[in-house]
Amino acid sequence: MSDAPSLPPCPPLDATDAWRVLASTLAHAPGYFTGGAPPLHALNRARRLDEADLGADSLSRLQLAERVADLFELRRLGREDLLLARRELGSWLDLAAESWALGPERFVFYSSGSQGEPKRVVHAAAHLWAEARVLAGHLPGRRRIISLVPAHHIYGFIFTVLLPRALTVPVLDLSAEGADGLARHLAPRDLVVAVPEVWRYLSRALADVPKGVAGTSSAAPLDAGTARALVAETGFARIVEIYGSSETAGIGLRDEPDKPFQLLDTWNPGDAVADDTHTLVRAADGAHIDAPDHLRWEGPRHLIPTGRVDDAVMIAGVTVHPDAVARKLASRPGVREARVRPSGRRLKALLVPETDTDWAAVKQDVRAWAETALAPAERPTTYTLAASVPRDALGKETDWLPGTD
Repeated sequence: MSDAPSLPPCPPLDATDAWRVLASTLAHAPGYFTGGAPPLHALNRARRLDEADLGADSLSRLQLAERVADLFELRRLGREDLLLARRELGSWLDLAAESWALGPERFVFYSSGSQGEPKRVVHAAAHLWAEARVLAGHLPGRRRIISLVPAHHIYGFIFTVLLPRALTVPVLDLSAEGADGLARHLAPRDLVVAVPEVWRYLSRALADVPKGVAGTSSAAPLDAGTARALVAETGFARIVEIYGSSETAGIGLRDEPDKPFQLLDTWNPGDAVADDTHTLVRAADGAHIDAPDHLRWEGPRHLIPTGRVDDAVMIAGVTVHPDAVARKLASRPGVREARVRPSGRRLKALLVPETDTDWAAVKQDVRAWAETALAPAERPTTYTLAASVPRDALGKETDWLPGTD
C-alpha cells in the first residue's frame, strides 16, 4: 500500500459544466442518431431524445442513458432510471448537475470505439483535479480559457472544465467558430485550447493575436513547424504541448517542439528510466501505469515518446485503430474484405466486393453507412475497389494508391 498523502477532493461542478459535457457527448455520438449526431449549436434544454426530434430510437436512448448515468455518477443518487422516463435534455441536465454538485468522485471517458465497443476508462476525480492544479502552476496569468475542443474528451475536460476552476477563470466555447470568429473574441492573456489539426489551420488563417495569448495542444503530436509559426509569425506568447492519453491523462508538457517533455508532478518515472520503457508511477498512490508509447528518458524527469505500444494511429487528435475500422467496413453487405490504412492525416479504405455485386452500389452503401455509424476520425476519405487485396511476390499484403473520390 502506498504511503502517498491523500489528495484534496475534486470541488463540486455546476450546471454550466454539466451542460458543456452532456451536449458535447451527444454532439459527438453519431451512431446513436438516425441522421447522425446533432450539431452542438442545435442542442438546448427543450430538445427531446426521441425519434421525432433528435432521431434517437428506444435502443439508442437506453445506450445513451447508460453512458450519461456512468459519466455523471447518477447511480449513486439512484436516479439513473429517470433518464429513460424523461426525454427532455433539460431534465437530463438537471439530474447531471444535481450529482456533480455533490462533488464528483470519478470521471468516466470512452474511446472512439475503433476497437469494437468503445473502451470505458475510469479516473478518480481527485487524480484529475490534482493534474489540473499542477497544470495551473505551469500556466499562470491567464484571464480566460478559449475552448476549441470537445468537452467530453479527457483533454477537453481537464483543460476546459477542471483547469478553469483551478485558475478561477471563465470559459468561452468557440469550437463552432472559424479563425475570423476566434480573432474577434481573443483578448490579452487568453489561453486557447486546441488540437494539432486546428493549430495547423490557425497558423495559416490567423494574422496575429493580442499580446500575451497562449495556447495548449494535445491528443496528437504537434509538428515543429506549426508550433514555431504560431509563436514567431502569429504572435502567440507560447504553445504548450501536452503529452498523455485517455488512459493516463496528462503525463508531460513542453514549450519547445524539439525538446523532451517535462514529467508532470502527478507522475514519477518507472524503475528503469535508462531503458526504452513505457511504465510510469502515479505519485498519488504508487500505481504502475503503462504509457501509450515507449519512452526514452533524458534525465530523471524528462522524456521523449519513441513510438506507440499498440497499433493505433492518431487522426485529428483521436486514437483510431485502422484494423478495427476495416472489420466494421467488411461487415457491410456486399463486402468480402476490407483494409484501412493512414493516408496523409486521414484514413483510406480498400474494399473487395463479393462476386456478382454492383461495385458502385457497394461503395455508395459503405460510404453512406460510415457517415452516420463511424466517428469523424474513423471515416475514410477515399475508397478504392479491387478484386483482391494487393500482395507482393512473397504473398505479403502491400499498400495501394487511394481512389480519386
